[in-house]
Amino acid sequence: MRRTFLLLLGLLSGLVLAEAALRVYLRPYDETRFRRPDPVYHHGLVPNARGRQRTSEWDVEYQVNSLGLRDRETAPTKPPGTYRILWTGDSTIDGAGLALDDTPPKQLERLLNAGTCRTRFEVLNAGVASFSPILEYLFVKTTGLRLAPDLVVQHFDMSDVQDDYIYSRLARIAAGDVPEAVSGLDSGPAVDGPGLPAEAPRGVLERAVRAAKLFQLVRAVPAVREVFGVSRMTLDTPRDLEARGLVGDIRADRFAITRDGADLPGHWARSRRYLALMGDLLRSHGVQWVLTVSPYGHQVAPEESEPGRRYFGLGPGLYGSTTPFRTLEAFGVSQRVTVVNSLEAFRAAPAADRPLFYRYDMHLNARGARVYARAVAAGLRRSGALAGARC
Repeated sequence: MRRTFLLLLGLLSGLVLAEAALRVYLRPYDETRFRRPDPVYHHGLVPNARGRQRTSEWDVEYQVNSLGLRDRETAPTKPPGTYRILWTGDSTIDGAGLALDDTPPKQLERLLNAGTCRTRFEVLNAGVASFSPILEYLFVKTTGLRLAPDLVVQHFDMSDVQDDYIYSRLARIAAGDVPEAVSGLDSGPAVDGPGLPAEAPRGVLERAVRAAKLFQLVRAVPAVREVFGVSRMTLDTPRDLEARGLVGDIRADRFAITRDGADLPGHWARSRRYLALMGDLLRSHGVQWVLTVSPYGHQVAPEESEPGRRYFGLGPGLYGSTTPFRTLEAFGVSQRVTVVNSLEAFRAAPAADRPLFYRYDMHLNARGARVYARAVAAGLRRSGALAGARC
């Protein structure tokens, strides 16, 4: 009995020491070092913060400039002879897993400056993880316009409809159904909507284990994820969604809009309203506006992000629905705004350039970001959106 007790005590002591050492070692990778709550647009980046993003798939430097953008240092005042583009969006634009120069905004900047225009193009990376149209509108209104952009490019993500649903429940709404703020200072988790089937509550021990850095490190190992199906979300597999009757339910199905037959008119209407507010805001300030949209791997090819998609309740095969892209194009026609749809550019990418997405995380890798940037550059030139530049 004594031997067993000493053995368990030694094991526990070893785990505690390992956890302490890991927390010291991983401190530079703690994303709370460069992310902060915001009283108006829920959350943003800490000016001048530095850190690293590290998973089993990448290890990249993350640096925020004095303007609170993940970008090189730049003056708030636009330099003479410069055409300034502000590209807003979520982690796709922010560049999850990518070095700064590989992010879509920086790749677009190089493509535009390699052309024949005499104007110097500056593409500012205004992406922030988990942003969506409601937050992008509030960010541009309070912060982005101070940078005097000539053009705002707004990325629409396949997760935006769900994120707008979540943030709308936290929003302070003014007259005319216009959001004034989505405070991130006192808001807790808002994913579970009314009537959402509840999960079994987690005990104190389970919550402590899940918060441990050691547990998070182990579960990030691909082999462990394959065996145990450790999820980044509430639900783990398509079977879980089906068992709880939540396939296509925007409250729990992260990529509901990508499924065949998804019918979410009320939720789409909400996001379209926030997009329209962005258009009205920019037009009132004489700023050009272009919408862009990119797919996820399961919308491009059956083999893209094959293991990672399972953690988001997505099954095997190609999700061929073009409904989200056609919905945005129809919105563009109604609002007289250019929509750059990059779906076909991704599907037409040669096999030699693939994969275009991370295997587990599902974000764009550097090659995928290049495909997106090229599609956007071509769309901007084709649409005449760069008419204000000397080309």
